[in-house]
Amino acid sequence: MSQEILLTQTDLFQHLPPEALNKLKSFFTLKTFRAGETIIRQGSKETQHFYIVVRGLVDLLVDEEDGSRVYLASIGPGDYFGERALLVEEENSCSVVAREDTEIYLLSKENFYQFLTSYPELSRHFIWTFTQRLHKTNRLLEEKEYKKALIDLLSEEYKPYAESIFIARGNLMRPVLEGIKRAINNSAPVLIEGEYGAGKQLLARQIHAKTARSKKAFIPVDCGALMEEGNWEEALFGREHNQPFFHLTEHAFGYIELAEGGTLFLKNCDQLPLQAQQRIRQVVETRSYSRLGSTQVRQADFRLMASTRINLNHKVEAGEFDPGLAKLLLGGTYIYLPPLRERKNTIPKLVDYFIAKYAKLVNKNITGVTPEAMQALLKHDYKLGNIKELEQIIERAVALPSDNQIWPRHLFLGAPAVKPDNWYFNLLKIKPFARWVMNKIYPDKLQYITATIFILLMLLCFLGPASAARNPAAFLVWRVWWPLMFLSFFWIGRTWCSICAYATYGHVVRKIKAYQLPVPSFVRKHDALLVTLAFLIILWAEEITHMRSSPRATGWLMVTMLSLAIISAVIFRRESWCRHLCPMGGLIGVCSMSSVIELRSDTTICENQCKGAECYNGTAENPGCPLFQHLLFVDNNQNCKLCLQCIRNCPNHSASLNLRLPGREIWLSNQVRAKMSFFVCALLGSLLPVIYLETKKIALQGGEVKLLYSLAHFLIPVAIAAALFIPGLLCSPRTKSLLWARFWHTSYAYVPLALAAHIAHQLQFIPGGEYFHYLIRSKAGWLAQGPIAQPLQTVTLLVGLFFSWFCLWQIYQHRQRKTGEAKACFWLGHALLMGLYATIVFRLMVVR
Repeated sequence: MSQEILLTQTDLFQHLPPEALNKLKSFFTLKTFRAGETIIRQGSKETQHFYIVVRGLVDLLVDEEDGSRVYLASIGPGDYFGERALLVEEENSCSVVAREDTEIYLLSKENFYQFLTSYPELSRHFIWTFTQRLHKTNRLLEEKEYKKALIDLLSEEYKPYAESIFIARGNLMRPVLEGIKRAINNSAPVLIEGEYGAGKQLLARQIHAKTARSKKAFIPVDCGALMEEGNWEEALFGREHNQPFFHLTEHAFGYIELAEGGTLFLKNCDQLPLQAQQRIRQVVETRSYSRLGSTQVRQADFRLMASTRINLNHKVEAGEFDPGLAKLLLGGTYIYLPPLRERKNTIPKLVDYFIAKYAKLVNKNITGVTPEAMQALLKHDYKLGNIKELEQIIERAVALPSDNQIWPRHLFLGAPAVKPDNWYFNLLKIKPFARWVMNKIYPDKLQYITATIFILLMLLCFLGPASAARNPAAFLVWRVWWPLMFLSFFWIGRTWCSICAYATYGHVVRKIKAYQLPVPSFVRKHDALLVTLAFLIILWAEEITHMRSSPRATGWLMVTMLSLAIISAVIFRRESWCRHLCPMGGLIGVCSMSSVIELRSDTTICENQCKGAECYNGTAENPGCPLFQHLLFVDNNQNCKLCLQCIRNCPNHSASLNLRLPGREIWLSNQVRAKMSFFVCALLGSLLPVIYLETKKIALQGGEVKLLYSLAHFLIPVAIAAALFIPGLLCSPRTKSLLWARFWHTSYAYVPLALAAHIAHQLQFIPGGEYFHYLIRSKAGWLAQGPIAQPLQTVTLLVGLFFSWFCLWQIYQHRQRKTGEAKACFWLGHALLMGLYATIVFRLMVVR
């Protein structure tokens, strides 16, 4: 290309007259630069020329502090550079390097200024061109900063665990340690297999941090999220845009470009589609790629690491994974990372690390966990999330203590509550009702009313007539309150506990004296069994002492329960009596599982917005949960007394009071107390000897009758518990733990039947029922007649039976979807046992 043609094609000189172009040609000097030779060095002021590229290509590069270079742009024939340094006499902002052998015209600084002053039109055009170039240069520099910001965002700061913390020593971890050494000493791809949350990404970061690429970016790519977004090609390879991208760059960066010089980590690589797997394999093999919308081939300089929860060989055999990519990954360094439950000797040090991390974030001085809390952490299996699950447990626990230690009550182990299905309605959407809740009329004002009624009834029991027929206290307790309480469980759940007189008097006494001690670990561990035993003892005492016909015995029961509740309130924190010891609380908690009302949270809000755990800790105006509950983990009614304090305390409005499909938690709950299944057996069994005596009209008099009744009262619940194991034994469970798990879960399906049986039994005691009878007549004469309670009892039992069958079916379906292990014989066995129990109760109670 001649000088004249070249100059007329250069936008800066194409408007000059011919005589000026002829004069300008004589001032240029042609110089050749070899490939890789630096023409201008960044940071220097040595530029004395104006440059026009004649042939070849040069790159504009920014030198980083770590010695690497960031590519900005390329300049080809007819384009120019060097004008900025001549005009502003500043240090060169970038380096200019010949990409290939390049010929360049050089115009000296003196001649450059001479032409600017001689030709005003050249000066004006040059200023305009320079402004545009400066804008473009700034955009390129901003693009560089944008790219750096993306890398900083994606490649989170690596905070290495001491190897002794993250990787436990021992035979189990020896292959892991050997794999780490191999990965550090070579640059081959790395594949890490392990369960969710086992620490695969952390291990990959640890390997990256010990290699020669440690000063460059570690870019993690969540392949599952990538597929949800849809455009995986642009995300991986980037895209050229016709218009500036977000008014900042002319292209979108891809993960591969961001990982230049560093490590690209494909998290859950098995979730990539086959086409994406094949493209990545090609990039690794050819070490090159192109952005979408561009034909320019770019060099790919990164190390590939990947993780998977599934054996890739199985995916290849199923045709769901590219064999070539699998060969690259498995042929490099393969590491299997065992789950946390198999390396629990790492838990104490991990706990210390997470406590220090999160205590600093919330500005708390948490020194550690109590031995009991550590024991609970070591016993947990972490099947939901391994190290990530442990971290979340500690993060929540750090926000709860008022002292400097984490106690077992601060540890919420297991899965958060299941999000409500579509069959519910949040009552708080009714604005008048929501205002009523916030006004604290319930339970505060009602507590004082019930406390007053309670003390009056107790005084009447002792000071009134000894005959139950003449004492109104006996009538109100046994014929009004007790039947109505059973009837109310379905409609209002555990609301009775919120206005309970025992808790109210406990609050009053606690203001005078309170030791605020933690509940002993023995009680926490065995509270379900203690509550079950206490419930059986109370029912036994009711029958042995003929409490229904004895106001004095009724009064002593009320005094005993009140005394124990007050003693517990003085000694222990919050309402430990209600949570761990109260037999009435156990009864109401179990029966309210079949209720139509529930208090739940929006788990998304709790997990992402909750900072202070106000539902647990309380606020300046309101106390925290009396039963030591975190709203995120409330997924059943057993340990929620519906005091509604969490609704008032939560600043994120996560709590909701729902009308729901009755009993939904029976098949969905993750947090129920497993051993309360024995309470269900006690509820079923304790009723049978009572209705047998009533049917046979046997008076509980004499030592022999009382002994036989006592044996039946305590042994029948044990027999029922044994019977509930039979379907599991017949279906050959794989393990002992599976047999127990099935018992814990399935026994709750009997709750509706047990509640219905007790309601049916109480119907005969409702005042006025003896005055109403039913008559069934046909043409042939009278078919049946009797007290109205009998058909009501029949209907109640049938409803309870069908409700329990429905719950059993839902558990079967849920278990089948979740594990695929459900067996029809197991569920059919329980359905027959339910039918057998309902038949026995019907025969004893209705058919007399």
